[in-house]
Formats: sequence, structure tokens, C-alpha cells
Amino acid sequence: MGATLEFTRVKATTFSDAVKQLQEQTMSSDPYREDFNTCSDYYNITIKHDSVDSFADWVEDEGEKREAYFYEYEKERWIIGAWCAC
Repeated sequence: MGATLEFTRVKATTFSDAVKQLQEQTMSSDPYREDFNTCSDYYNITIKHDSVDSFADWVEDEGEKREAYFYEYEKERWIIGAWCAC
């Protein structure tokens, strides 16, 4: 069982709204389909990073499989990164 590094973006006013937006995206029900449906934990790590590049590098190097990390890079705009199971 492996993992792929995936990123997506959503527009939301709050972290909880961003999580809902991610969950409402059309995703497979297959738990090994390289999609965010394989993530079971969600974390807002906006305060830990000062740029999208810093965030993306951190997810790639330090992110855990099946955990989705959220970063608000502009007002009401979020980028989400995760190591998704495949």
C-alpha cells in the first residue's frame, strides 16, 4: 500500500467550511484511489507557514499518510495537501 502527494483548493470562510468543501467534492468511495477520501484527519496549519511554497514543502517532507493539511493562503482561499493512500 503506497501513497501519492495530492493538492487541491477550495473557497471557504472558515477552516470547518473548508473541510466541508473538501468532503463535498466528488470523490470515489474506494479507500485506495489516491484521493482525499482516504484522509481521516484534518489540520489547519496556516499559522505554521508564511507561503504556499513553504506549506507544500512541509506537506511533502513532514505530512503523514491519510492526514489532510489546510493552509489559508488568501482570505477565504485554502490549499489542501495530503499523502493519499493508493
